[in-house]
Amino acid sequence: MGHYIMAETRRAFSFVCCYFCALVSFTVLLFFVILISA
Repeated sequence: MGHYIMAETRRAFSFVCCYFCALVSFTVLLFFVILISA
């Protein structure tokens, strides 16, 4: 049972990390677009 919880936690953490990385990439891209167009 403990192993199952560990696997689920790892999967959730991986999802959160992926989402955070995408958010940061999008923010940086948006910042560069504003910087270039300004």
